[in-house]
This record gives sequence, structure tokens and C-alpha cells, in this order.
Amino acid sequence: MSNGNIITVRQRQTTVKSKRYKYWLVDCGLVDGKRLTKQFRHQSKAEAYAAKVRIQKRRLGEMAFRLSDQEREDATKALAVLRERATLEKAAQFYINHTDPKGGKRTIAEVVAEYRKRAVADGLRPRTIRDLDVRLGRFQSAFSGRMICALTRLDLEKWVQDMRHADGSPLSPISKRNYLVVVSGLFNYAMEQEYVHENPLTRKSHFRRRLMRQDQSMPGILTVAQVEKLLRMADEFDKEIVPAIAIGFFAGLRTNELCQLDWSHVNLEAKLITVPPSIAKRRSVRHVDVSDNLSAWLKPHYRSNGLIAPKGTAWRYNLDKIRRLAEIKDWPTNAMRHSFASYHLALHQNQNITALQLGHRDTDLLYNHYRNLVPRSDAEKYWAIMPSLRV
Repeated sequence: MSNGNIITVRQRQTTVKSKRYKYWLVDCGLVDGKRLTKQFRHQSKAEAYAAKVRIQKRRLGEMAFRLSDQEREDATKALAVLRERATLEKAAQFYINHTDPKGGKRTIAEVVAEYRKRAVADGLRPRTIRDLDVRLGRFQSAFSGRMICALTRLDLEKWVQDMRHADGSPLSPISKRNYLVVVSGLFNYAMEQEYVHENPLTRKSHFRRRLMRQDQSMPGILTVAQVEKLLRMADEFDKEIVPAIAIGFFAGLRTNELCQLDWSHVNLEAKLITVPPSIAKRRSVRHVDVSDNLSAWLKPHYRSNGLIAPKGTAWRYNLDKIRRLAEIKDWPTNAMRHSFASYHLALHQNQNITALQLGHRDTDLLYNHYRNLVPRSDAEKYWAIMPSLRV
């Protein structure tokens, strides 16, 4: 038997079920206060292993001699803290990654400013920039003065979990996911610049899985009677807003697209509305059919050019005024586009046609959220809403 430091190779034998077996035992001495041994059937393999351990011990011994008494004491204390959870090397690497990244230390405010500058340089649309300003603004405010490399996944999840609207109500699951998506983009940029070692939001967690499992609410739509009354009130009290409302309900354009649509994009003779890449959400051209009733609503207001919807806040102000006149208290999110999708699908019974009109790349969203939302009889009434005949 060796002492605590000498490594020996000896032949031994054992008896198993009345049979004697010979083997070679490598005694590595004491490791962390315990004797380490290993058995081999062949002497050559035992000798090779012993030589490897001798080299390792010699190297570690040389390193140990280079350490001061204080450093050895610190290492011992660190190992006691870590126990079996991690090695001292991994702990040191984690510390460096989260306190002294290769790209240098940056506060969250500094990284947000850089990220926004690049977003503008990359040609992101003003609406996207505004969305970044809002979401990253709240993020920056919540972690004011913190280094981005010091944030963990738990920090970020607790932040978004505790977020509230101005009235104190909690954010919906989809709103929480949207915030995490934007912040994840910021961390991806920080990784590119080597301000952080990893993006903490790319790792799945129970919290993120729970957000994904949350049931999404069904799209809210207006009834046929509400849509008809809204158009009639607009036609009587605010004719300027009639074309935009009609296109919203009968062509399904997104609000942002609708507010930028020009009369030059509308071809009543070809019965087609062209949504150009410059205003389309996915930056690709889209063509939407003009139904008979939409054509009837647009003809009295048609011009060769000019914006269709009132500019700026006038659009929302005028729409809210007409809503009050039509006695519509609840206005679901994206009410016009969702109404179009629901009634269009119910009338045509063809997911591909409706998806094409909406600019969707596939039919999954339609199948999951709009199928059988309204009866076909209501759809027929919806597409028969016409302006009143004038004498």
C-alpha cells in the first residue's frame, strides 16, 4: 500500500465463485482525503494510467507551490462553498463572463442606445422604432444603472411577470411574450458585441413554457348590425372617414397599412387594392380584392391620389366619435381586420383564399382562430351591406 503521495502498481488476485482472478491495482494515493484506486486486467494499461496520474499530480503540485498561503486558503473556502454544485474552474469562468466580458462592461442604457442606433441605420420603420423605444424604455428604467452582463434569466422573468398597465392590471401572456422577444433581440445584439457571454432568454424555463401554454383569446369582431350602423353614422356625420372604415371592414387592411394607404393604390375598375411593400407589414406587395359592396362605398369618395384615412390622431379621434354615435361601447383589438377575416372565411369557406387576402403565409392562424366563428347566413348579410340610395 502506498502512502498519501506515491503512486504504485501491484498485482493482486481475487476469488469470484470459487475461481481466482489476477488483476493489476493502481494505487493513486490520497485524493481529497480519500484513497483512489483503479483495477486493470493488463499490466500495460495499469502502467499507462499510473504514468498519466503521476504527470497530473506533478503539474497540480507545481501549480499548488506557486499559490500563496492566502490563495490556497481562498481556494479551499471556494470549494467548500461550491461543494458538488460546480467546479472552481466553472465558477471562475461564470464570474468572468458576468463581470468582465470580452467586449467590455456596458450599462443597459448604453447597449439600448447602441441597439436603437443600429435599428435606425438598418432602416426599421418608425413604428417599429417607437415600439422598441416603449418596451426597451421600460426595461432600461427597471434596471437603471445595471450592467447588462450581470442580468440573469430570473431577473428578466421576474421583471416581466411583475409588470403592470397604467391602471394596475397585469399584462396579458401575449404582451409578456412580446416584451421578452424585444429584450431577447437586445441580448442577441449584446452577444454580437461580446458584452454578454450568452442570451439568458434563449434557454427554456418553466415561466416561458407557461406563457406559451396560455390560451389565446378568440379574436373579437363586430356584429353585422354594428358594422352597418357604424358605416351609416359615418356616412351621415363624417363622410371623410367612410372610405377608411369601409376598407378596414371589407378589405381587412391593418390599421397601420390603412393610415398610409393612398388613393393611387385603389383601382376600382380592376376591383383591386394594392398594398405596396413600403407600407405592408412584411415589406412585400399584397393585392386585396374589392368586393361589390366595398366598391359601392368607395365610388362616391374616389380620388386619383391622396391619403384615404384622416392624418395623424384625427383618424382615431374621428373613429371614436362615430363609434359613440353608433353606440358601440366595446371595440375589440383589430376589430375591423378580425371582422373581415371571420366573415370572409365564413362566406367563401376557403382558408387559402382568405389567407391570401390577409397576407398570411399559411392558413394555421385562420384554422385555429376564425373557423366557424360566424355562421354563413351572417356572412351573406355582412357582404350585402350597401350605402343608402340617394335621391
